[in-house]
Amino acid sequence: MIVVLAELDFAPADAQQAAAALARLAQDTRREPGCLEYAIALDLDEPGRLRLSELWSDRAALDAHFKTAHMADFRARVAPLRRLRTSARVVEATKISDLFAPAPNGGD
Repeated sequence: MIVVLAELDFAPADAQQAAAALARLAQDTRREPGCLEYAIALDLDEPGRLRLSELWSDRAALDAHFKTAHMADFRARVAPLRRLRTSARVVEATKISDLFAPAPNGGD
């Protein structure tokens, strides 16, 4: 599995427009083969910062995502906006488990 953690910093005046473009992208992305999770959040501490967390079945699915029409549409929508910084990290994960799963004997 592939985990993507990204931050997109836009000028605060452009953040809502960028968030709308990301929300549109997310709708189509979540229907892609191999997309297990795609979440967007506005950072409460950094005006203009949008955070993405993504979970993909494998690298091939993520690579295919970057070639989709909806990704091209997103790029076109945010091109006129003032993007200040982009950071994206990829993590290869071998196992995911529930952090708060109940103990086998029913206790916490």
